[in-house]
Amino acid sequence: MTTRTYPAHRTPERRIPLSAALIALCGLAGGLSTGHAVEGGAPAPAPQVNPAPPASAEAALRQYSQEADVHRQGREVAGDYHFQMGQKAIQDNRLDDAVRHLTTAVDYMPDKKEHRDALATAQALSGQSRDARSVYINQIADQHAVEQQRLWAEAQERLEHGRKALEGGDFHNAEQSFQLAHIRLESLPY
Repeated sequence: MTTRTYPAHRTPERRIPLSAALIALCGLAGGLSTGHAVEGGAPAPAPQVNPAPPASAEAALRQYSQEADVHRQGREVAGDYHFQMGQKAIQDNRLDDAVRHLTTAVDYMPDKKEHRDALATAQALSGQSRDARSVYINQIADQHAVEQQRLWAEAQERLEHGRKALEGGDFHNAEQSFQLAHIRLESLPY
């Protein structure tokens, strides 16, 4: 004789309360039908409606409802825990940990706006997602860096040109080149 193994979510013990609940609901639905035709076309008398389902079905439904409440409460507790851990990680400037904890919090409680907003903030701070303002700021910073590099290159070129003019005895041209290099270097922030 072989023994049957079930995955953890399909054990016979786990299926019994749900099966009892379905049987109870089907029994209620079947008892509410109105009339059936019998031989000869005369309607049969309406079956009596059971006012209360069997006690075992009520108990199974109550147990199922209680289990659902326990699971909901567990999700709330886990979501709040990960939310608090994410907030603490943001305060400690551990942004990768903050994103991980807040993502888990949102997975547990996706309907909490506070959790979603905190996740979006952590992702923006860590650079994982960018809003339009941060993209614009980065573009301006890149343009500014390119301009600074251009000014530095021009200053270097003017200095070299001034040295060559000085060595060649062209003092007027050397002075102009050094002044232009000085102007370029003054406009740099360093």
